Amino acid sequence: MVYNAQYYSTSSSCTPITISLNQKQIIINAIAPNKFQKKISYDNCFGLTYSKDELRCQKRLKNVSDYIPYLIKTPTKNEISEINNESELTYTTLTIHALDIPDRERMNSSNEYLEFTISFETPQQTFEFYNVLKEKINIKENRHILCILNPMSGRKKSLHVYNDLVIPMFKIANITSELKETQYQCHCEEIAYSLNLDNYDGIVSVSGDGLFHELLNGILSRDDWDKARYMPIGMISSGTSNALNINFDITSSRHSILNIIKGNEMPFDIIRASQGDKVFFGHLSLSWGVMADTDIQSDRYRFIGRYKYYLAGAFRIIFVNKYHGHLYYLPEDSDVKPSYELEDNYEANKIERENRRLNRFKLGGNSNENEGMKIADSTDTLINEENNKNNTDNVKKESKYSINHVGLGPKPRYTNDNQVTEEMLKKDWVHVDMNFTSLCAVNFPFLSFDSLFGPEANPQDGMIDLIYTDTLRVYNIMLDDGHGTYYKGKRKDDFHVKRTKAFVLIPDNTKTGEGGDFGVGLVNSKGKKDLDHGIFDLDGEIIPYEPIRIEILPQFQNIYAPTGMDLDCMGKTIRKNFKF
Repeated sequence: MVYNAQYYSTSSSCTPITISLNQKQIIINAIAPNKFQKKISYDNCFGLTYSKDELRCQKRLKNVSDYIPYLIKTPTKNEISEINNESELTYTTLTIHALDIPDRERMNSSNEYLEFTISFETPQQTFEFYNVLKEKINIKENRHILCILNPMSGRKKSLHVYNDLVIPMFKIANITSELKETQYQCHCEEIAYSLNLDNYDGIVSVSGDGLFHELLNGILSRDDWDKARYMPIGMISSGTSNALNINFDITSSRHSILNIIKGNEMPFDIIRASQGDKVFFGHLSLSWGVMADTDIQSDRYRFIGRYKYYLAGAFRIIFVNKYHGHLYYLPEDSDVKPSYELEDNYEANKIERENRRLNRFKLGGNSNENEGMKIADSTDTLINEENNKNNTDNVKKESKYSINHVGLGPKPRYTNDNQVTEEMLKKDWVHVDMNFTSLCAVNFPFLSFDSLFGPEANPQDGMIDLIYTDTLRVYNIMLDDGHGTYYKGKRKDDFHVKRTKAFVLIPDNTKTGEGGDFGVGLVNSKGKKDLDHGIFDLDGEIIPYEPIRIEILPQFQNIYAPTGMDLDCMGKTIRKNFKF
């Protein structure tokens, strides 16, 4: 169907246009004399709103927050069906809100805000177009999202992202938010562990991978983890490392907010790591050797942003260590069965959460305005310091959360004590005795914006890609891992790539490992003993240097992710920047 309207681009420009809506995009064609065509993908739209007529006379808006004073309370999908009286339809100006997301060169794009203000002859025509387009851009409205951020982390931009981007974009999308600021290390885990999940439709960290890692561990350490794992969680990029979103082809804060607004959720594999009775969960990777050393050391240089890895990597190329240990892994084709099967209650839980959301909305708990088509406020109120203090005190007093992750969350399926006895390891598991330069177990392909370390990793296949080597030519790893080709061609014999269900890693030079307390397992590049033990790096966070058991919990945690992703080639757009 074709609609006739007026398009307002500048204060002195009003152009007659026709608008057609196909399966994927809005097509705006300007009528003579100033012919032009604009195409807007539904996937890039984060809102369709009624606007004050004064907006027609304004110059093009550069920031999404500049639009808020012109916003008129917009009917939601639920309210549209209840509008029967045409006298309620008194507005003729609409604004389409979108982001400029190019198909290529996304790393160099800030995904700037685009607003398209149009008007129709009558309120009835306006509402008809509004109703049709609202369905096509497919935004899950009336949700209440908890945002957690650390105002002091990284380059301290999280609060700016929340105030200047999250609040206005959520308001335009008819989504409400609640903010909790962390006060100390692992506070995010405690918050997620102690929440009443019935009050929220989703939880996101405004951060990099570090705070998201805490959020994941808090959710899966709950007593009701089997229910909590269906709560969608996500990340709004504001850290120095945003690898989760990089894998989703998301390269900016604005784009990551759009992902949350769209509200598509998918169950992804989760890494379960255990050391004795301590349990940790991860979404990206576990690394040991040069990759772990580089990642952790790079935190010293976070003031230079994402390029911190280059500086740390240069140092590790010069000073290369080898770490001796024993690796046992279950290959993909192993006949070993899990000790129990995970229940899939995704659809039932989704219906339950949707009913809870609708009931909350009917009670007026999370709507931007309680009634009528009023002009929305231009600001939201952040939680004040006193409320934060009270929340923190309550967590400390009431939470049973264990900072050591002792005995929490889902039990192991392949790596419990009965399955990894010495007899079982010798019988069913592949054994590797090696002086490792690097070992990395990856769940997602990208570990940073320029590190495509596991190009064939798929976070929904129930496997973890295990990549290890004993080569001293570490520069091959550091220089080529961005391309994901370091284990192919001439160097393929230097690297071992295995798809595994689970593995056990026993490093020397630990109190409980074969090397005892005296570092006999470490050998540096000159063949001399080095008493500094290695590092276990789980999602960029240091965990104890002890024997560790790793397995995958398949399609276990709901995470906000774009629709239509190719899970066999994640980060597809970003990969185009690399020369293979």
